[in-house]
Amino acid sequence: MKNKILKMMTLAVGSFGLIASVNASAIADLVEKDFAEQDENGVYILKKETALDLEIEAGEDAVIDLKGFKFTSEDDANSAIYVKDSGKLTIKDSVGTGVITYRDSATNNGSSYAPVINNEGTLIFEKGIILVTKGADAQKATGIYNTGALEFIDGKIETKINFAYGITNKGSAVIKGGEFVQGDLFTVILNDKDLEISGGNFKATKEGAYSLISNVDDADGDGVGNIKVTGGTFDSKKVFHGNAAKVALENYSDITVMGGNFPNAEARANVTKYLAEDFELTSEGEAITDADYEEYNTLLEEALKEVKETTKYTEESLKALQEVIDEAQKLAKDLKSNEQSQIDEVVNKLETAIKNLKLIEKAVVDEEKDKDDTPTKNPNTFDGVLSYVILFLVAGSLGVATKKLLK
Repeated sequence: MKNKILKMMTLAVGSFGLIASVNASAIADLVEKDFAEQDENGVYILKKETALDLEIEAGEDAVIDLKGFKFTSEDDANSAIYVKDSGKLTIKDSVGTGVITYRDSATNNGSSYAPVINNEGTLIFEKGIILVTKGADAQKATGIYNTGALEFIDGKIETKINFAYGITNKGSAVIKGGEFVQGDLFTVILNDKDLEISGGNFKATKEGAYSLISNVDDADGDGVGNIKVTGGTFDSKKVFHGNAAKVALENYSDITVMGGNFPNAEARANVTKYLAEDFELTSEGEAITDADYEEYNTLLEEALKEVKETTKYTEESLKALQEVIDEAQKLAKDLKSNEQSQIDEVVNKLETAIKNLKLIEKAVVDEEKDKDDTPTKNPNTFDGVLSYVILFLVAGSLGVATKKLLK
């Protein structure tokens, strides 16, 4: 349903101020205004450059394929896309060059620029590029402003100007992959709630960039900003800018590093403060801990027990299991998490060898079954009937010969 009513939308973004939603458009307008077409699955596929103040209403579940095209707002002061509370939007790009960004004439609204994408509902970003090309002192900008649930799977976010963030998170955000480029002096991620990073490449390209990720408790937040890192590559002279008050108290518990790669040597002193217990950085900057041997120990114990069952399993299958046990017992017992694949490989071999143990009783039954499968002289089969025909003909011939002799 089209919404053509002028209205003011309060955006709880702290310094991002009020954003006017003028001439807002519904998802169906993409087709009605000839910007897109829908496929058989209901996906809105762009077919040309699009300028629309798109709103995803509460209860709606929409999917947009950028298909390599550019998407901006229609009004200079609006967000290109606004996902309302309880709405859901999935963004993908089947071509890979699709861009969502500010229009060239975009202006700040109040004390800030509207976010390129404002999400209060659920936003799943599968593919595409978000460019943050606006921003000024006291008039900040951001690529995605999230107060709902954000899942960033792949794609790219790049800030190309000072006073701009890539993602501002005041909700729940999960980053699983993608590329995050900080092109100037603000961080590419500003977090004030719950953020998990399990993958992705984060890089600061400007010399002197302060840090990649800020974790703060803004005045309008709930005072809880938490970041958990289990993967990803972070290339900058400094990675984390923690909460100022907590850092002053030498309390670094709001950011927890349990994985990831930090190739810049200058950044490692900063990262070390946030390492989880029992984690360390390698000389190459990889966050590691002791490898997990739990499944290995369980399976090896089971295998050692089963290999003794000489009256239960066939000699051949027990021999195969023993060979795997011998290999498993040679495995080093002091591996680190970056060497986990060695353990996993042995675990898979143990699982397979145990699964392939063959019961003696079953082997005997199978052998008897193989014998029973040999052709028989059952008259109800073709072979059996043929045998009886041959015997009958032979018997008939013998009978005729005997009769002639008797004469």
